[in-house]
Amino acid sequence: MQYLSRLLFSFDGRIGRSDYWVAFAILQIVSLAGIYAIEPNYFSADATHPVALAVLALALAVPEVAVCVKRFKDLEWPPLVAYALVAASTAASIAFDFTVDGTLANTVLAFAVIALLLAEVIPCGVFKGVSRSADAAFAS
Repeated sequence: MQYLSRLLFSFDGRIGRSDYWVAFAILQIVSLAGIYAIEPNYFSADATHPVALAVLALALAVPEVAVCVKRFKDLEWPPLVAYALVAASTAASIAFDFTVDGTLANTVLAFAVIALLLAEVIPCGVFKGVSRSADAAFAS
């Protein structure tokens, strides 16, 4: 439990790719479970509870940025980039939920959410960090 708490809520230290993927999987599972609990028809109809979905997105942004900041430290990238990516991704996701399906704005926002997610996942999950012992240092 302490491992998960430090992984998802601490902004200190560095993490390796394997810890990033663990955190990513946990956040995606929690996100999908939350979306399904709030909006069972989310993937087949317009969102009818966009405010609740926005609260969920904002709540999940905190652990997401914590994980990204630690991973960016391992990549020796500025943490400000992590904050910017997560903020832009969260804003695009919230805006997407407030638009009507099938509109141009909804389509553009969907592509923006995907592009921002890839801009986070590719460097964090694929690029090698500078500290090969990041996983061991984080676990201790």
